[in-house]
Amino acid sequence: MENVCFEAVLVEPMLNSLGSPENLPLMVYFAGLTAKGSKAMKEINPKKLAKITPGPFVLVTPHQFDGHWWTISPRWGDGDFQPDIATRLVSWIKYLANFPGIDCNKVSLLGFSAGAYAATELLACRREVSFDCVVLGGVHGHGQPDLEGKSRIANQSDIREKWKNYMRRLKSHGGARGGIYVVHHREDQYSSWSQAMCICETLSKRQAYLGFNEVDIVEAHLDKSGKKTKGSHNYMESTFFRAGLF
Repeated sequence: MENVCFEAVLVEPMLNSLGSPENLPLMVYFAGLTAKGSKAMKEINPKKLAKITPGPFVLVTPHQFDGHWWTISPRWGDGDFQPDIATRLVSWIKYLANFPGIDCNKVSLLGFSAGAYAATELLACRREVSFDCVVLGGVHGHGQPDLEGKSRIANQSDIREKWKNYMRRLKSHGGARGGIYVVHHREDQYSSWSQAMCICETLSKRQAYLGFNEVDIVEAHLDKSGKKTKGSHNYMESTFFRAGLF
């Protein structure tokens, strides 16, 4: 597939394995903006996942495209959505899903922060790939419904319109058969709780229409890892490394 750089690893359970099926699930992790390149695989930490997964799966971490913040052009608040990038990523996932040894019916998306936003855009593409599960931590959208905290953004007049267009895309998303799981912190200052709940509501309505389970929301706890918790946006642990997720 053209221009999609990525890393892949086989994650095998350390304990209590359910056995190895002939075809393995595929999980694609989209990292936040600070975990670029090979840092994405380090952030999602396959060794930690091996401690909680009951069965093996293939974990893939794509790299962000140069000059883009996943599916938008640079400058988060007033950048433009790039549908060709979203389509390219979905086509790349389809390419991987059809590899020998991969179960094309068990393709899931994982994302944190900007990566969670990117996952929602791929879900909204609703073409070529049928997703099983989607797990989102610290999700936010494109633009926002108000200008709270955005006084320094150059194109304030576009912020609400970008949000409306984003919501319109989500309203017709393709669904996740195995469910959509959202982990969020009420005091998150980078991805607001209210906007995350608006995203969840929109995703849930479409899930229900498609006959799938509505979004499962879990309130996050900040990681106690010694890292900075500025903005209450540090909860990778409670998003991806919690018992029962898999």
